[in-house]
Amino acid sequence: MNLREIEAHTKEIGETLLYCLENKKRLPTMILIYTAIDMLASLTRPIDQEDTNGLIYKDWVEKYLIDEIEVDVAAEDIWGARCGVLHTNQPDSRKSRSGLARRLEYYQGPKEHIDMLQSKIDPDRKKHIILNLEQLSEAFLSAIVLFFKDVNSDPELMKRLKHHGDKIFVRSSMEFPRDGI
Repeated sequence: MNLREIEAHTKEIGETLLYCLENKKRLPTMILIYTAIDMLASLTRPIDQEDTNGLIYKDWVEKYLIDEIEVDVAAEDIWGARCGVLHTNQPDSRKSRSGLARRLEYYQGPKEHIDMLQSKIDPDRKKHIILNLEQLSEAFLSAIVLFFKDVNSDPELMKRLKHHGDKIFVRSSMEFPRDGI
């Protein structure tokens, strides 16, 4: 798969993310963000590394996403949230339960309410962080742009992306009959 196909695939994910957000589909929005980070981060792993892992995910988050988020949040918090959402469909994860990450709470509404909610739930932000889902989505879309700028300016990153990009699943050529399998 070439760079343009990966960019087109990522654009499609971004468009779907915006659709979910506009239609107040909170869980699908979160699932798309966290799985798309997984996919993009996996493309950055060394060529000789077959599998991706949490360190690669957190490195991508640290490099492209963290500075785009308006709230003080760490890559470990994002990783913990990803694990909770994708593995158990819950805001808690092993990381947040053990105190290694803060639990992310998602709010969809006026940004000016975030501070009020944060002050009621955890004013010191030691265990809980309130994130505006719209802002997280905007931050993620900005992170995508930053990522592809790096890909286009870093020959080594481009090489890794092309190598791993040849293996990613984009579209199925298998079609199912209308009456089922």
